[in-house]
Amino acid sequence: MSGLPYRLPTEAEWEFACRADTDSAFHFGPTLTPAVANYRGTGGAVCGWDGRTSLWSDAYAGSRYEDGAHADGPQGFFANSTKRVRTYPGNAFGLFEMHGSVWEHCLDNWTDHSEELPKDGKPFQDGDPRRHPVRGGSWSHNPAICRSAYREPMDQMFRGWQGRVGLRGACSL
Repeated sequence: MSGLPYRLPTEAEWEFACRADTDSAFHFGPTLTPAVANYRGTGGAVCGWDGRTSLWSDAYAGSRYEDGAHADGPQGFFANSTKRVRTYPGNAFGLFEMHGSVWEHCLDNWTDHSEELPKDGKPFQDGDPRRHPVRGGSWSHNPAICRSAYREPMDQMFRGWQGRVGLRGACSL
């Protein structure tokens, strides 16, 4: 309708948009609280179901998450679902739900080495074209996994994580 080209953001664009000129773990400071984001604040790393299999675990990507607090933040709570957009305060750029809520797809191909990502904001096109980064964490993940810098690969054919992965469009001007 606008006549402008829309696409997924690159990882660099996503992180810039999320951080909104901050350098802390989250755009609103060093930790999460239930007042600013939707995440798994009751302990464990991840939870939910993938078909008939429970995904609950206190370990994720080689780290253990025993409680639902991050840094010096409080223990949170667990809503067990997404929330309406604009439930939580936006960042300095006016973007909402950048932490928690749902993982967000990025345009780049996946690399295990974030130092390989282009510094100019262009998408990383080397690496595995069947795997792409997702950012922001999810309502079903521990707050440490929802940090601005946290990145996770997702296979393009993966069919799990229903209700935990979404899109945030970017517009090329």
